[in-house]
Amino acid sequence: MRIGITPTNDLVFKMLFGSPRHSFLTLHFLNDLLPLVHRPQAATVTITNPYRLAEFLKEKEISVDVRAQDETKRDFLLEMQIRPDGAPASRMHDTWSRIYTEQIKRGETYLLHKPVISVWILANNLYPEPQWLHCIQAVRDTSGQPVGQEFLIVIIELKKRAALPDFGDEAMFRTGIDRWLALLWYGQDIDLESPRFQGLDSDIQEAANMMALFYKSKRARWAYDRRMDWISRVKDWHIVDRAEGLAEGKAEGRAEGRAEGLIDGLAKGLADGRIEGKTEGAVETARRLKGLGIDSAIIAEGTGLTAEEVEKA
Repeated sequence: MRIGITPTNDLVFKMLFGSPRHSFLTLHFLNDLLPLVHRPQAATVTITNPYRLAEFLKEKEISVDVRAQDETKRDFLLEMQIRPDGAPASRMHDTWSRIYTEQIKRGETYLLHKPVISVWILANNLYPEPQWLHCIQAVRDTSGQPVGQEFLIVIIELKKRAALPDFGDEAMFRTGIDRWLALLWYGQDIDLESPRFQGLDSDIQEAANMMALFYKSKRARWAYDRRMDWISRVKDWHIVDRAEGLAEGKAEGRAEGRAEGLIDGLAKGLADGRIEGKTEGAVETARRLKGLGIDSAIIAEGTGLTAEEVEKA
């Protein structure tokens, strides 16, 4: 039987990686990722904002999906972004900076700061390059060498990774970060009763079992359905806003194009000497431009009429 719920939903994602009783899932995910971004692995992690279903039942906006800390006091943020964001870079920087500034109290030395590693898993592509793993960090412009270890934002473009020919559902049998990405991509289609499921790593099996138990909970499933419905509505709003924006832009473009054409034509006529002085043609042109809602100052400049003559046109 298929699990039937997607782990890319932020409610399910936080249940998987933000549960203190299953913090080993978060630890294993991070330790599969950290070598790829040239950071040391963690020995232990503590979930510092535990998953609570009540937060989602109250429709509380979750600012950070998962926050954890390792034995060296490094802060880790795990974010699953399933819907388009109008300002993704700004949001990433803002989230990182808020966690970083919380590390020390007023008057304490800046030497107490520890690295903050923010990991964003995006369901939609962000960059045009074929690479699916990106690291944002501070570097010196002269040498390109990183400046300290405190600032790091890791971006995983899940859709781009899944589109590569070497991914496939067989990725769930591989080691490394691919097994977690495959869980996120194919999770809802996992069949707990299939022989193939028995061949998966124990931590992936545990994550799948957690999802199955989640599905059986009426309260959790109700919250999940509401969340999915809200995400669908956001997508619909985005599509409608985009369509309306395009239509409005085309209408404005046509009006501005007609106005600019009239002004350009008049200017050319003046330059060619075919129209001299303040002719009836200029007055008629001014009248037509006013009808299109063009600013009087622009009409006066284009027609050669005075502001008073434009007003009377």
